Amino acid sequence: MLIFVYGTLKRGHDNHRWLTGATFIDEGFAHGTMYDIDGAYPGVIFGGSDTVQGEVYDVDAVILQSLDGLEGFDPMNLAGALYVRREVAVTSEVHPQGISCIAYQWNCGIEYAAIESGIW
Repeated sequence: MLIFVYGTLKRGHDNHRWLTGATFIDEGFAHGTMYDIDGAYPGVIFGGSDTVQGEVYDVDAVILQSLDGLEGFDPMNLAGALYVRREVAVTSEVHPQGISCIAYQWNCGIEYAAIESGIW
């Protein structure tokens, strides 16, 4: 399964270790607005005309389940989940037509400052 990650899951960041065993596919962009969640990590609301920079990985079910726990995704309680999974189109130089990925979308309001660059 292809997943688009941004923020602390990208290479060189603290939570990248959660992707051990995943296959890196590409760097790319998805449409969305990134928010600074108390200076600790970003949250993204996908859609719109802004872009968010991230990385695409191919993950198996075990890695995906671990990421669900890290991101506070609970399919049995979507209203109470910190993040929810969403399908997004990711474009890059290698994939200018876009590839379909899942990504974690912030699910707890947007009372935070937007990160205009879309890069964490």
